[in-house]
Amino acid sequence: MRFISYVDDNWRERVGLERSGQVNPLPAGLTMGALLAAGPRAMAVLADEAASGSSAGKVADLRLLPAVPRPGKVVCLAGNYQEHIREGGGKDVDKSRSTPHLFIKPQTTLVPPGAKVVRSRMTDRLDYECELAIVIGREARDVPEGQALACIAGYTVANDVSSRRLLHDGRDPDTPKSEREKFFDWLVGKWQDGSLPLGPAVVTTDEVGDGSGLKLTLDVNGERRQDGNTSQMIFSAPEVVSFVSRYTTLEPGDVIITGTCAGVGSSSGRFLQPGDRVVGTIEKLGELPFTIG
Repeated sequence: MRFISYVDDNWRERVGLERSGQVNPLPAGLTMGALLAAGPRAMAVLADEAASGSSAGKVADLRLLPAVPRPGKVVCLAGNYQEHIREGGGKDVDKSRSTPHLFIKPQTTLVPPGAKVVRSRMTDRLDYECELAIVIGREARDVPEGQALACIAGYTVANDVSSRRLLHDGRDPDTPKSEREKFFDWLVGKWQDGSLPLGPAVVTTDEVGDGSGLKLTLDVNGERRQDGNTSQMIFSAPEVVSFVSRYTTLEPGDVIITGTCAGVGSSSGRFLQPGDRVVGTIEKLGELPFTIG
């Protein structure tokens, strides 16, 4: 099943079942968060009812929202593909001696497919990171890895747009920094408003399974920049959910962004510029386009 969030003609938030580019609305008043909290059986019943109803139109003609408009938490992984770590000058990760590296993006970073991402005045090096996003469907607290898949409702496409260098007022950006300063600049560089395009749809696990083996690509102005596969992730989706749940309770509608593959702009010095059109694609999940303003 594929579910999208959109705004109807009366500017009300709606959820629709997408099939072959057409969208059939679910009951009015139902949000994506409420749908996910209802659980897989209710989702299937509502999808069947929607499929027999009238269409709201084509996906391309609707005003889309982020696939999950208001997640309680957006947890992100840094360095979850070996080739991406290598291109940044790092060493391969030994899973037996390491854990996922986590950070959080604020809710104000979320924007829908097709959005314009405006480069903040606080950076001159804006980068892209196409990523698989996990959407939580069941409360998870200290969940064993073998049970973690049952806590995942589905997946969508994300782009962790990142400010690689910050322009602090009155400071030379090339002034040498301590490791502590470098880390916090890197972290704040993930927090720019509008820096997390998310969508187009939440695709349920009955279609995607554990999220592995999916081709992942990203194009800038039609040029292929990233070309990977989610099977290359160091920590799989169930491993990530299990790990995160040890430290914080995951709730329906929470989103986990699982890291990006090689080919980011910082490895080549080719950063995003105003007017650039970026399209991230993940097999079975769809395309996530946006432009740079």
